[in-house]
Amino acid sequence: MSFRKLNYNEADFDRQIVIVLLNNDGQTEASIHHPLESATRVGLEPSEAMDLALHQRTITPDHPEIVVIDEDCLWPPSLAPLV
Repeated sequence: MSFRKLNYNEADFDRQIVIVLLNNDGQTEASIHHPLESATRVGLEPSEAMDLALHQRTITPDHPEIVVIDEDCLWPPSLAPLV
């Protein structure tokens, strides 16, 4: 499985599960936004965010697409590829 890499303007926070990667004082930190929860979880490891997003996708009606915002190219190559 791969995820689409988008920017903030392209991501649809009302329809997609959005993982955002940030550089926080030299540490890669992920946040995840779920459209039905209208909430964002912060302070996650990228692998935790990916696992949570995949789980949320399976239990959410219509199985929303998972997208990644990674403006600093921090996505670990060991995880699912970005396209």
